[in-house]
Amino acid sequence: MEGGKGHHKASQRVIESSGDLSFPSRMRKIVAAIARYHKGALPKATHRPYADLSPADRGAVTRLSAILRVADGLDRTHRSVVLRISANVLPGRVRIRCVVRVAAEAERESALRKGDLFTETFHRELSISCSRP
Repeated sequence: MEGGKGHHKASQRVIESSGDLSFPSRMRKIVAAIARYHKGALPKATHRPYADLSPADRGAVTRLSAILRVADGLDRTHRSVVLRISANVLPGRVRIRCVVRVAAEAERESALRKGDLFTETFHRELSISCSRP
């Protein structure tokens, strides 16, 4: 598989073209789009595969991509730093609390940076705190 800088686009292509996945075509397109938007550009109506989805499916892709981007940020160093996670949804804010095994400032900062789509989609500020057990 292609990796590095364009791996999100490569993931989309692999999911869309793989005959090994037993998803129906519609679901395959949704999953591929979520993989595409887990990093990089935000979903846009000018992106052909995204534009080809129904309005409801575009909404699902946007919401799930927003959550995946934050989760991906919380695994920034790929060291399995986060042990547990909880979230409180409050008016105007979502507060995420992570229990971590070591200092996790890189993960927290990355998740907050990648929280742009989350904030835009859910109309709530995102706050993330990390503490050790």
